[in-house]
Amino acid sequence: MIQILCDPEQTPTAKTIADHLQRAYENQLEIDTLPLSHFDTSIRDSCWDDIVMVLFQQGTVLKAAEPPLAQPQKERIIPVALDSRQRMPPDPISGIKAVDYDDGSLQAAERIVRSVGTKLGLRLRRSKTKIFISYRASDGSAIAHQLEHFLDQQGYNPWRDEACADEDEGNIAVGEAVQKAIEKNLSNANLMLLIDTPSVTQSDWVSEEIDLANGALIPILPICCRDQKDRDRGSRFRSLDALRRWVPVGLDTTGSKSPLREMELEAIQDEMEHYLCEIYRRKLRLPFIARNRFDKHGYSWSDLDKHHLFRSTKAHHRRISWRVLSHCSILNEVNPTELRSLFGDEHDATTENFRLFIYDGDVIPDREIEALAEMNTSGNLLIVHYQELDTLLRSHFTRLTS
Repeated sequence: MIQILCDPEQTPTAKTIADHLQRAYENQLEIDTLPLSHFDTSIRDSCWDDIVMVLFQQGTVLKAAEPPLAQPQKERIIPVALDSRQRMPPDPISGIKAVDYDDGSLQAAERIVRSVGTKLGLRLRRSKTKIFISYRASDGSAIAHQLEHFLDQQGYNPWRDEACADEDEGNIAVGEAVQKAIEKNLSNANLMLLIDTPSVTQSDWVSEEIDLANGALIPILPICCRDQKDRDRGSRFRSLDALRRWVPVGLDTTGSKSPLREMELEAIQDEMEHYLCEIYRRKLRLPFIARNRFDKHGYSWSDLDKHHLFRSTKAHHRRISWRVLSHCSILNEVNPTELRSLFGDEHDATTENFRLFIYDGDVIPDREIEALAEMNTSGNLLIVHYQELDTLLRSHFTRLTS
């Protein structure tokens, strides 16, 4: 829900902004316009994707909310400056950066559309989106060059390891330096694009990059280059089978410097943006839902700010408390590599009574859940669909289904 708060005389402007948003996002948004007098009652912890848009100009006065607005609520506010002479919002939202809509132009409307879209994960900030391109030089170099140029032209921040061309020469000194650069750039990436060519599995470099990405929970999107007669589908790496996500492209045998067709480049971009927006929305939605469930049952909830891990505690008696470590997955499937990285046997499990791997998407059958959970022999790992959380917490971790 997007609530646009404004003075009565600003209602036509509010409706114009709502029309721009509806057209841009094809009526995916629910939008309501309310008077500014509703300011202190309009922000609720009802849903993860609620946004309050506050229109203001010189002389605008907002009724301060009592008690003062909490920070999580302030993150949902977008102030909109209607007057170039007054760009700072009035109290109590003066500390929030405003977006300008002082001339009502299409450019000004686009600024609002971008602000809402990026906050809700409906579009990307391309310049802030770092794409790591992984490939084997012997048959993937031309595609990697072409894809890097295309992404750069589209406004993204791609990174390609040019030193991969030397991988077959076995220059260890160069390899050591390159490895540090790879780790640095991969750790800061939003996504790895894997150029999945016929010889890619022979590259130790690429295999290590996949392991690094999986260990750092960086999503991987394979670009699968196959001949039309090839009956196989998907990535050539078995560790990526569980992703069930890839972009098929034709296998070029002409030696062209631009082996990808325009429609293939567009398909890669579309899937990449859809994947990253889906992940971003899940990063917002799943912790919000989980926190509400834990709050409902009297547990604390704190963000550990690493690998989407959260810690919860609840005192049952004076000397007894439950301690829970939860991971809210960014993927719509359970990836064994992700599980192993987070909850493998090498991790100390003595400080928590339970460890939860919380996912959404389709509910996984019990047989598959049991096989996945076996990789953690401490016995305190539970793989839980978010819809099962309420039953699990209500039963004190004894039941997953109602």
